[in-house]
Amino acid sequence: MALGKFIIENTGSVWGDDFAMHWHWAYLAQLDWQRRSGRLSCSATKLKLEKDDFKISTDSWFGYMNIGFTVALYKGAAKAGLVPDILLSTESGVDVDSDPGFKKCVDIWESSWSEPHKEFLDNLSSGKSSKEQAIDTLYSELWSTHTLIIKTSLPHAKRLEDLMPELERNFGLGFCHIAELLEAMSWTFLSLEALMEIGGRYLPNLTLDEDTMISLKENRKNEYMATNQILDFYNARPVQLSIMFGFFRRLARWKIERQRMPKTLKVLTTDESHITEKMIVLGRVVAKVVFPQSILEISLWILTIVGLIVGSLYWHS
Repeated sequence: MALGKFIIENTGSVWGDDFAMHWHWAYLAQLDWQRRSGRLSCSATKLKLEKDDFKISTDSWFGYMNIGFTVALYKGAAKAGLVPDILLSTESGVDVDSDPGFKKCVDIWESSWSEPHKEFLDNLSSGKSSKEQAIDTLYSELWSTHTLIIKTSLPHAKRLEDLMPELERNFGLGFCHIAELLEAMSWTFLSLEALMEIGGRYLPNLTLDEDTMISLKENRKNEYMATNQILDFYNARPVQLSIMFGFFRRLARWKIERQRMPKTLKVLTTDESHITEKMIVLGRVVAKVVFPQSILEISLWILTIVGLIVGSLYWHS
């Protein structure tokens, strides 16, 4: 958290009052959720969060994966010359600096800070692009980096993955696809301002096993629904994920749909809206997804319609 605070305060002065527009706020919110839910202190033999337990277990899969988005992110910024470098303790018996997955993540973040982030600041200071355009471009690069960090870390976390109960493991691996979904949605709602306005989704506040799934179903319905949606990501075939991501990429071509994506998801994926509202929103987004969005698509639509008409006339004759 301290490293994250330093990153927010020392990677550009373009983030508004109290740096509230910085994208790193959402990463720290995720870190907080993982701690509160016990996912940072859990191991194969310890599945519940102890009161005031702030230690990250060396057997925690979520702990290892999050290093790439906190410590490696900071070390990458240090290599890029944005913040002072730090020495990492080895008191836990783990030499993080020597971990091959961690070192690759540091290099990925160094490239991100040195190129897309620098270009973002340069474009704003020179007036080459509007702030909205610059942020859209930066977030596109950020999601690509985020996905690459996950893919880099996963093979090195296999031992810890095998320690988790099956449901928790499946949930964690399904959670890894969220970045790809957010990239498809052109998601730009990671700032503190956005988190205060729309919240941070209904992620499960407990580590998962059969008993906690029952508890979520009975007492926290939206968390239960969100958990099952993430488990669906784990169970989905690659072609199913590709279709889903393609659907949202087409929807995100509409600027107004990008802007109201959080509300759209809330209506469609939670139990807080009436079925009529769900159907109206679903009808709207499907109509915009299938609507032709280029000259080529319009031409194909016209050819298809003409073909159907000609085929129908031929059939009746």
